[in-house]
Amino acid sequence: MNLIFPLENDKSWRTALVQDQQILLINKRYDTAEDFLKSYEEKGLFKQKAVIEIPAITTMEHPEKTGLQLTITAGKKQMLQFASQSDMDTVSAYIAKARNLKDSVMAVSKFKAISPSLFGLVLTALFTFIIYEDALIIESGGEVNTSGRRSLYRQLFAWLGGQLGSTGTLVAGTLAASACIYFIVKGLKNPPNKVVYR
Repeated sequence: MNLIFPLENDKSWRTALVQDQQILLINKRYDTAEDFLKSYEEKGLFKQKAVIEIPAITTMEHPEKTGLQLTITAGKKQMLQFASQSDMDTVSAYIAKARNLKDSVMAVSKFKAISPSLFGLVLTALFTFIIYEDALIIESGGEVNTSGRRSLYRQLFAWLGGQLGSTGTLVAGTLAASACIYFIVKGLKNPPNKVVYR
């Protein structure tokens, strides 16, 4: 096997080349295996590359229904964000066959299922409080101090407070918090599953 796959990792890997015994990763996009290998051998500024040895892979996991993230454990964990479901399925099937890994479906822990929504709820509460305080100052005829290191954020919060007012801020904050609470309850009632290969 000598197949190339585009990756969508935010700040790291852009292309993967799956060979018989290893997966080569690089932080630039390539369309052909020849171009990939030529660039992989060259040294370059800002070029990141890595190798995952297929015989060293002990486990893999990915979300059962949605999500294109394949987490591979070969000594250390490496997360690959694929561009398409078929690419992820092809790579995971090849590795599972090469390593004789069996797949099983497991439930994600409840905390892990609700942690993004919980984080969103905390940020919503914090931003609502800050904007509400700015709105109260503006409504009472005062001026919000928008100078300092984070003046851009302070200006944004003061502008939102002036546009929404104290009541509008509370309504918007309540709506955003309600959405977060909905996703927390949904995650607690029905946590998502993941496919684990061992």
